Amino acid sequence: MLMPDKHIKFGESLLGLSSYVLESLTNPRTIDDLWSDYRTAVNQGRYPASHSFEHLVLAVDVLFTISAVEESDRSGVLRRCA
Repeated sequence: MLMPDKHIKFGESLLGLSSYVLESLTNPRTIDDLWSDYRTAVNQGRYPASHSFEHLVLAVDVLFTISAVEESDRSGVLRRCA
């Protein structure tokens, strides 16, 4: 589920969801804001796969692991690393 393969499309993988989260972090945001925007994107057909909130948290964990995001000065707010 982490990586796409011939049975799992990119949008269904955590790597694909991580890329969506990273793209959504143009401004510092909370995880709740990211979840709300993601659900809206799924409902409007702008994201091809439905994931759970737990998958969103795992996608953010992936981004933390590769140092693509960090916590902002304000508690609970995520931002992209430069």
